[in-house]
Amino acid sequence: RRVHGAVINGETIGFLIANLPTADEIGTIGAYEGDFALLGGSEQYVRVISTVPRLGQRLGALKVKLEFETSFHEVEEGVLSLSSALTAICESAGLRRLFELILSLCQFLTGGGTKPDPGFKMDGLGKLNDTKTIDGKSTLLRFIVDLVQSDAQFEPARSWYADLKYCEEAVKHPTDAVEGGLAALEQSVKIVSVELGQSKDGIFQDVMTPFRDSALDRVSQLQATMAALKTKHVSACTFLMEKADKLKPDELAGMMQGFRVAWKEADDANERARELEKAKAKKEAAKRAEKEKKERKALAKAAAS
Repeated sequence: RRVHGAVINGETIGFLIANLPTADEIGTIGAYEGDFALLGGSEQYVRVISTVPRLGQRLGALKVKLEFETSFHEVEEGVLSLSSALTAICESAGLRRLFELILSLCQFLTGGGTKPDPGFKMDGLGKLNDTKTIDGKSTLLRFIVDLVQSDAQFEPARSWYADLKYCEEAVKHPTDAVEGGLAALEQSVKIVSVELGQSKDGIFQDVMTPFRDSALDRVSQLQATMAALKTKHVSACTFLMEKADKLKPDELAGMMQGFRVAWKEADDANERARELEKAKAKKEAAKRAEKEKKERKALAKAAAS
């Protein structure tokens, strides 16, 4: 028999699996040869449900089918988010131009010349915000942000912040959870395949075979994307002079997102400083104008007398 999807849903399947009769219960009720109508409701339930072959395995396969789309979407979202972040790190011309500037500036300040190194180690980024100016009112990061934003020769570096926008979403998807979810998807498809190999029910085969084939193809494609993600991860770590086995994709994205946050805060601080300078200049101009006005009045009064 076919059962309508509105009746058999994830909650119903879960309830049925949790309340499957034990072998002893099936044996006891199965041995009863009296009038079926004389059995209680629970016993009738056991008597009827025990006639379905491989019921537990079949319910498990149906549960996989009902939950597959939600589970797949969650894993796919994580894989694609991490992949997009790593692609941005590897391919952003703006990020490379920015790092060239930072390296050149830092080497110049430390007396190491102006020729940039081929890579950039991530722990150096945090030090930019810790390095104060002589008067203690600003930081090296704020100086670099202002330089990039105001000097036309550094315009190519300005795109890095927008390029790495994917890092903000990627940090929400821990690599371990994504890999675990992908492995769970693969295992769930295997459960369906095993049951299809055991079941002789034509209706079950008609419903579950197309699902299994589609799910297997989609999981395989997602596994290929995950493999490509790992390759990008190694490339990104090489560029940033980090060890891929010590820094997971989401952690790498998190470090870059942290730098994006610090960059935005520095940019905002520069804007506030500019506004304060404008307000100060306006106030001083008003004071000068008032002073000049008083001086003119004094001169006019002196001339009149």
